[in-house]
Amino acid sequence: MRFSSIKHKIVVYVGLAIFLVLLLAGTIIGVRKYRRELASNIGKIAQIARLVSLRVDGALEGGMHTATAMSSTLEALVQNDDEALSRRKVRELQRQQLASNRNCIAMGIAFEPNAFDGLDRLYRDSVGHDATGRFIPYIFKQPGGGFGLEPLVGYDKPGEGDWYLVPKQTLKQYVVDPYFYPMGQERLLMITTVSPIIVDGKFIGMVGTDIDISFIQNFLMAQKEELQMEGLQIEVVSDLGVFAASTEDPKAIGRELSEFGDQYAGLLQEIARGVEVESASMEEIVVGIPVYIGEAPSPWQVRVTLPKSTVMAPVWGDLLFITVGGILSLVVIILLIVLIIQRLVLPLKQGVDFAKAIATGDLNQRLEYTSTDEVGQLCAALNGMSQRLREIVADISDGADGISEASASISGISNQLSGGANDQAASSEEISATMEEITANIQQNTENARGTVSMSKRMQEEAEVIRIKSAESIESNRLINEKIAIISEIAAQTNILALNAAVEAARAGEHGRGFAVVAAEVRKLAERSRMAAEEIVQLSAGSRQVAELTGQKIEGILPTIARTATLVEEIAQASVEQHNGAEQVNLSILQLTRVAQQNAATSEELAGTSLRMTEQAARLKSSVEYFQLS
Repeated sequence: MRFSSIKHKIVVYVGLAIFLVLLLAGTIIGVRKYRRELASNIGKIAQIARLVSLRVDGALEGGMHTATAMSSTLEALVQNDDEALSRRKVRELQRQQLASNRNCIAMGIAFEPNAFDGLDRLYRDSVGHDATGRFIPYIFKQPGGGFGLEPLVGYDKPGEGDWYLVPKQTLKQYVVDPYFYPMGQERLLMITTVSPIIVDGKFIGMVGTDIDISFIQNFLMAQKEELQMEGLQIEVVSDLGVFAASTEDPKAIGRELSEFGDQYAGLLQEIARGVEVESASMEEIVVGIPVYIGEAPSPWQVRVTLPKSTVMAPVWGDLLFITVGGILSLVVIILLIVLIIQRLVLPLKQGVDFAKAIATGDLNQRLEYTSTDEVGQLCAALNGMSQRLREIVADISDGADGISEASASISGISNQLSGGANDQAASSEEISATMEEITANIQQNTENARGTVSMSKRMQEEAEVIRIKSAESIESNRLINEKIAIISEIAAQTNILALNAAVEAARAGEHGRGFAVVAAEVRKLAERSRMAAEEIVQLSAGSRQVAELTGQKIEGILPTIARTATLVEEIAQASVEQHNGAEQVNLSILQLTRVAQQNAATSEELAGTSLRMTEQAARLKSSVEYFQLS
């Protein structure tokens, strides 16, 4: 965004800065208010959760206490073998306990076979007994008043009889998850608290009380109505994930968490940890309080949920108040800024007019402003600048005249330098061409000498090879003579053996005639072999003499060839040194030529520079004349 007036810029920028400050302050206040409201509501719903948990704990503990008191009484009676121990008296005691506890609607007792009085056989299929005769009375309150009696059933079936089998296995108290039980025309939500009967460390039976927990739902609804908190949700969940009460959805009571999909994912693990939980997500605040019933290992949980919208309601009200107040404050501040800026802009406008006059070349302008504030100091500084500009322009005008005269003198001197440098460069180029020819001749001599050295070395190497091959030939002739001597000896031995064979064939007469013919042929072959061997010996001896003579001649030539190669190599080295010296001289001459050329170029550039200085001086003089100094 571009503004043509400083007044508009100040108003917009200051207004924007104030707006950002107010926005930041409002944000900080809103965040702090939100955090306070969040902490306050978390504390409030935590207090609600603890109140509900105390009420639930008190009711459920009452049922567990009734079962525990009854089991302790029965343990003492069985352990002491009390004469007063009878099934009728125990049933009467059950009725008294039910009559004294309003929420307890039934009590059941189940003993192991013959664990009560050892008389199970006498009570088979009698009133309050089944076919086993075990003492298993279940006494319950009837809708019209009085008490009913039935034998307990399903106690030996896993799942259905967990209320009996689990305490028997663990020897600990047990709470059955909430379930609906028909009572007349009503369906009561109940739980069963079970306390084992243990004598000498051995399980002999249990006492269970059925407790109506419908009052919990009524209590939660009353609490929600009293608190008047929008979206408040209170739930009581058992250790196995069954809803015992819910203000949000009463139809969920008696149902398991798994029936609601992912809505309560992870809640069962949270209940099992048995710790208080406080959490705040983007949508809601949740507080969970564990409720332990008797000595049951797993707790229940009272869970209170409050939507974030309820927490944010007072925060939004405060933010609206802050926003309206901030907007009104911003309008008032901007009006004050406009009035203040109006008083400051007038002298600034005079300064702008003064600067425009200076820009047109009028250096005779002055500002009349007597204030001592920053604006007055600015006006004084502008007047001083105008005076100083007049002085500088006058000095520049005088300097331009001096520069014009000096540049004319420099131009003449540079022309003289340029002519001398050009003559020196031409002479250097002629010398350089001559040195290049000399260098080329030396280079040719060096290459010829290097070729001669190479040929001498090859001749020396080939002569050495011939000498080595002659020695090898002599050695081969010696070996051939030795082998031929062996062949001659074999031929002589073969001749002797043929003579002996002929003699033996003659002795054999007619039978040895064929053998005598063979012996005669062998003698002839032996004689021819001997003669051939002697001829080979003579030829080998001649060849050996020739090889020895060749070796001697080669050995005589080798030193001469080596000396020749050395002399030629020294000549080549001297030629290389001459070539290097000639190149150094040539490089020096080339460098001298370049220096002369550079001097000539510098002189020409200096002449051009002096000409440009003359032109710049004239132009500077013309520019200075733009200003009015009188």
